[in-house]
Order: sequence, then structure tokens, then C-alpha cells
Amino acid sequence: MPSTFFSAFTPAAAPVDEGFQLYQLGADQSVTQWTAIGDVGAPGGFNPLDLTEFNGAVWFEGFTGLFTVGQLYKLGSTAA
Repeated sequence: MPSTFFSAFTPAAAPVDEGFQLYQLGADQSVTQWTAIGDVGAPGGFNPLDLTEFNGAVWFEGFTGLFTVGQLYKLGSTAA
């Protein structure tokens, strides 16, 4: 099974959380968190949306701050 990317909620130590972040499920069933960005304590965190595989890469929208618009991101075949 190839690796799969997904968005999941990441709780942190009280009283703030990291919101939604990007994770990878590996072929060996290991889970790796790929992002840890976004305003700390801001609702949603990085909030990766619309993950789409195209031409060997994963494209998605993400947010880096509380009042910013989404930006387009790409993870290549090496997950860089």
C-alpha cells in the first residue's frame, strides 16, 4: 500500500491546541505529522483542505495564520 496523506485534529497541552494538521499514513501503517504551523490557539490550525493527488504529487490548500487566505501547497513524491 502506498502512503496516504490526510488531515486530522491535533490536540496539544491545555489550554491551546494545534488544530488540524497534515499527516501521512505510511506503507508500514506508521503515522507521521507533516505540519505544525498556523497560529497557536487559532481555530483550525493549518487546516489542510482538498488534498488531491496529481502527477505523483499531493496538492492541497493550507492556512498559515488566523486572518490569511488559503495558499496552495505541493508535496512531491519524496514528501518534500
